[in-house]
Amino acid sequence: MKYILFILVGLILVSFFRKRHTLHGQSTQEDENNEAWVQQYEKEKQIEDKQWERNMRGGALEEKGSIDEAIELYEQNVSENFVGNHPYDRLAIIYRKRKQIDEEIRVLKKAIWVFENVVHQARGDRLQKLDKFKKRLQKAQKINRGLSS
Repeated sequence: MKYILFILVGLILVSFFRKRHTLHGQSTQEDENNEAWVQQYEKEKQIEDKQWERNMRGGALEEKGSIDEAIELYEQNVSENFVGNHPYDRLAIIYRKRKQIDEEIRVLKKAIWVFENVVHQARGDRLQKLDKFKKRLQKAQKINRGLSS
């Protein structure tokens, strides 16, 4: 639902800036800045759409038992600093089940970095998810120490 609302707000903003630009009939610095903002928004939206699609395909692949293929999709989103929790959660779970604790730790550290440095500070669930990642990281590190002993 939040995703749909995000898309609608974006489309309204794009429409507003384009109408405003054509109503004036001339290009001002402000109009050029707005157009640049709209282009940047559209570019980021395309990237985000691809990331959401990868998450959806990853889930479908997991259901079919194609875990290695799902991992590839999730890892691609992680490498692009995806701002949602899904690929980090799924990879942490998969790596724990496979007893690949070092990989789980790597993914959780990346999730923590993303939620501290990339995710917008005002996002309502940011701190809750950040706390969840940190707790899971502590558990994974404890398991890893136990395996090393």
